[in-house]
Amino acid sequence: MERTSESRPRPVSPADVASPLRGGEGARFARPDRRTFASIGWVLMGLLGVSVVIGVLLQVPCQTGGYELPRAGFRMCQSPVALAMTGDTLPDSAGRITSGLSGFAPLTYWFVVLMSGMGATAAEAMGLLLVLNTLAFAAMGTGVIALARAIGFGSPRPRAVSLSWVAVALVSPVVVFSIGQSLDPVGVALAVWACVLLSGDRSTAALLSAGGMLATAAFAGPLALIVLVGVLIGAARDRGHAVLVLAGFALTTGVLTLADGRLPSRLTVWLDDAVDRGSIASVVLTQNWGDEPTFATGLLVVWTLGIVAIAAMATSTMMLKPTVAEAVDQDAVSGGSADPSSSESPVAVLRRLERADGVAHLRQMVLTIAALLALSVVLAPSSSTSMSLWLLPFAALAVRQLPVMGLWFFAELGFAIAVPLTDVAELDSSIGLAPTWMGLLTLLRFFSLTLVMAFALDELFRTGRRRAARREKTLHDAEA
Repeated sequence: MERTSESRPRPVSPADVASPLRGGEGARFARPDRRTFASIGWVLMGLLGVSVVIGVLLQVPCQTGGYELPRAGFRMCQSPVALAMTGDTLPDSAGRITSGLSGFAPLTYWFVVLMSGMGATAAEAMGLLLVLNTLAFAAMGTGVIALARAIGFGSPRPRAVSLSWVAVALVSPVVVFSIGQSLDPVGVALAVWACVLLSGDRSTAALLSAGGMLATAAFAGPLALIVLVGVLIGAARDRGHAVLVLAGFALTTGVLTLADGRLPSRLTVWLDDAVDRGSIASVVLTQNWGDEPTFATGLLVVWTLGIVAIAAMATSTMMLKPTVAEAVDQDAVSGGSADPSSSESPVAVLRRLERADGVAHLRQMVLTIAALLALSVVLAPSSSTSMSLWLLPFAALAVRQLPVMGLWFFAELGFAIAVPLTDVAELDSSIGLAPTWMGLLTLLRFFSLTLVMAFALDELFRTGRRRAARREKTLHDAEA
């Protein structure tokens, strides 16, 4: 008797051989144990450590020679925190914020005031800032790894997680150039871990803690409010979860506001006086094509409309209920049988269905947050490298296109170098970078960020269409 196609052994591919090393499982290999996953995690954290060390070394010339302009800008170690400590301001040029300390997010403002009150020098304040941000990046890296495993990232089988792609989030020039700018890394780490809390059992304590973390992150950078919008969209199917997240956010915000009543006014500064290098308004103002209030207001309107549109589409996509067909397709989530007519108990089937839908729903939440943040970095009145840091962990988990991510990283590298060199040119026209090059690199950055947003939205809608098709098929089979 001839052997059927089902009985023939499947050829072993190179991917099967290498899958245990990259965190997956092949046909002839056992699933990696905890030790293997831990080893992969340490390697990934080592890559992040290399990026952080490069960022720290970038600050060495200013640590030894001073943070005064234009030297600091020409040495690529210019920092708003250091300028505030020395009392210097950026050159007054079109499309460049010069409000100094008032333009900081509240958390960074507190840091500068505390260091100044203690009589610290700019080098000492920057040294402590680098230590705090190094710890924050370590927390962000572990959070990204945990979130990647929770959403079953990098593999058709959600539990056969390939963590190799997570390296994309840890070797970006955004990490290198944002470590000495502000306390945004602290806010990003809090935002990532808020999402990690939502990936497990959504207990009352976890939901309240997630809201509290996002509130604290909002005082490190206003883009945490965009992450909050994505989290609330993810909780749209359970109003109780959304209410608990909002309660944690409101309670923490109230406590922080009591600590400093000027916090709400400082958040408005970010919107009122935040036209800065990297924004669409800055490119327009550099070419003398209009005035700042008009373009800043227009950007805020377009940005708000874009957030509402993406939020509405994502909510409609994520409101779908789980189906039996979807549970069968994602059976590897629990490792159970793919046959719904098996002897598996109804309770086990329901639990497997719930876990499969939870993984898909969490993945959609990450995709939504990535799209919202990419839109925000493009349309916000201020768009610095530190703002791109908020997008980095979510984009790395949402967009599995190496050319797109490579283009974005190349654009961010050019942008991060061009900003201080353009400031130098304003102080000394014989050196520095011409505004035309700054505009071209900013436009390249806009293009790459738009691609990131487009791919995140495409994957989000693809997932929604697949879930809708499975739902219709299940209903049709039930009627038949």
